[in-house]
Amino acid sequence: MEKKFLLGKKGDDPEWIQDISSYFFTYRKNGKSDEYKKDLHDLFLEYKEEGMGPNEAWEKAKKVLDCFGIK
Repeated sequence: MEKKFLLGKKGDDPEWIQDISSYFFTYRKNGKSDEYKKDLHDLFLEYKEEGMGPNEAWEKAKKVLDCFGIK
């Protein structure tokens, strides 16, 4: 079995990728459920399909869920 490795260095990712990874890493500490994580992912993909940039789609998905108080 061949192992796969990341080719970049830490910090080479765009800012929005770093934000997503840190957000999902700590989402349980903030009392967020798996349903919240799924809803956030679905909204992000929906906004991306509508033509938003990744950073804008990520920020909007977080704001929408926070506005409705979904945990």
